[in-house]
Amino acid sequence: MIIKTPTAEQKLAHARTRASLPKDDFILAALDAGVLTEADAEEATNGWPTGWDAFFEEQPTRDRIEAKARWASATTIARNAPLIEALAAFKGLTPEQVDALFGINV
Repeated sequence: MIIKTPTAEQKLAHARTRASLPKDDFILAALDAGVLTEADAEEATNGWPTGWDAFFEEQPTRDRIEAKARWASATTIARNAPLIEALAAFKGLTPEQVDALFGINV
């Protein structure tokens, strides 16, 4: 039996799938990285940061409401969550910058 060693790309994909942070740790990591302003980080601890509304301007209302509802009930933030992907695109973050927020160093 031949056991194949995963490629770096496969390791990275696996790490991204498994990566998550407690919500408070995500907020602090995003603040430290400059992804969240101090005001948005403050709001994120108790609810939806108003600074995030801008990336839903062209989206259906239901998408904004869904994101807010999921954020309100979340205790853990997953690296591959649709909200994180939308936030990354809005902020112009590279996949590597998002990985760094979640401590991925593959």
